[in-house]
Amino acid sequence: MSITRFPAFSSAFALAVLSGAIPASGQARKAIPPARITLQIDSTTAARFDLRSFDLGVTQNSPPHGQIAQSSAEIQIVKQAGPFTGDLVRLSASGQHALAGTIEVLDSAGAPSMTIQLSDVSVISDHLTSSNARASLEQQRISLQESLAQLDADYQQAQRDLATAEELGKSKVMTKQDVLRAREHAGELQQRINLARERQNILAGQIAGQSSLEENVVLHFGRIEIQAPDAGGSMAWDFAPRSQRP
Repeated sequence: MSITRFPAFSSAFALAVLSGAIPASGQARKAIPPARITLQIDSTTAARFDLRSFDLGVTQNSPPHGQIAQSSAEIQIVKQAGPFTGDLVRLSASGQHALAGTIEVLDSAGAPSMTIQLSDVSVISDHLTSSNARASLEQQRISLQESLAQLDADYQQAQRDLATAEELGKSKVMTKQDVLRAREHAGELQQRINLARERQNILAGQIAGQSSLEENVVLHFGRIEIQAPDAGGSMAWDFAPRSQRP
């Protein structure tokens, strides 16, 4: 039996830092998830929710001598427990299939960079587990807050040094290069403070979206189509019905 694994998409992508001006309000920035899924549960009901991570795997089974090898595939997803948990548990317990599913892999701006279309989707298992993600993010927040406090202190000192350098530069006690270096140092510290505050806003958005429970779901499907313009177009596979698999 051979196994082909596709790279897992980790929720760490949501920590990508966006350069630019800090929002004047200082409000928490909503964290961009690495992926989002839409499941068409029936003809009238669609479940749409963010994913913390997902993993796609394709397995080729070793057939008996003289028989054709068959492949199977599954997707493991991790999401915050709560949104549509009841629907997923019901599908898993009843064995009913969702009509279709769409996974969108998002870039740092929240735009889809890859689309995965699924047909004849079944929920093989659904597990709820406790999560320590919130505690980990809180530790990151405290460390970042300490770093920001030190940066603020360094920036205030750099501003005082710059004011002194400018005054001494007027009387030729300090050279223009000395004044320029003092100005560049203050500007560099200001930029580092802006980036740290941006990280702080992103982290606050992540913390606000955390819960104490994670939901781990395994999906099987009859057909998959991957559309990835940056990776060279699209590709599709059909898988035999599970009742026909060895």
